[in-house]
Amino acid sequence: SSGTHPTRHREKMLREVLALSRSAAGREQIVARKEALPRIAGVVAQPLALFDASTALALRVLRNLIGASADAKREVHRLGVHKNILNAMDSLNTSVGSGKSSSSRMVKRLQSGLRNVLDNSASPSKDAEGSAGHGTEDKMLWMDYSAYGVQFLVNFVLGSELNAAEIWSAMFPRKFDALLHADNESTVAATLALLHNCLSS
Repeated sequence: SSGTHPTRHREKMLREVLALSRSAAGREQIVARKEALPRIAGVVAQPLALFDASTALALRVLRNLIGASADAKREVHRLGVHKNILNAMDSLNTSVGSGKSSSSRMVKRLQSGLRNVLDNSASPSKDAEGSAGHGTEDKMLWMDYSAYGVQFLVNFVLGSELNAAEIWSAMFPRKFDALLHADNESTVAATLALLHNCLSS
């Protein structure tokens, strides 16, 4: 074959950008390129994003960028990345039981999650970059969209009352309830951090 498969080429490029996004200088370099954020966000917005290994890489890059740049956060908000993630969550198999839990039961579950937030968090806010070590991230499969999506949202609401209010309105209580009972521990940990940041904003 004389060329590289488009999907593999995209994955290779995103891995390079992900490595770059882990340093302050690298993040500045990415954000300075006007076409970078729309192109990366486009990976998350594609119709088959849940079935594309590139999506998790794109989410990780965006997570890192918005955690350190207010400009990047405003741009991804304009691009609607958070809406793509929220819509995808409706398709993920993270529901509890039949998904018909009563509101009072969901509130009790959320109260339990909130107690964990209050008991285990001394800092006023949490950055999602620490939610998973770099050494273990590369071992995680694309099916961990939910974990990386929530980590993105953790940074998306950090320091922004408007973003926090928007996410809270869209996720409370059902999406929070489902994510707190996901099989993926990284998703649960990120959801607790998201709850913390929403309530701290």
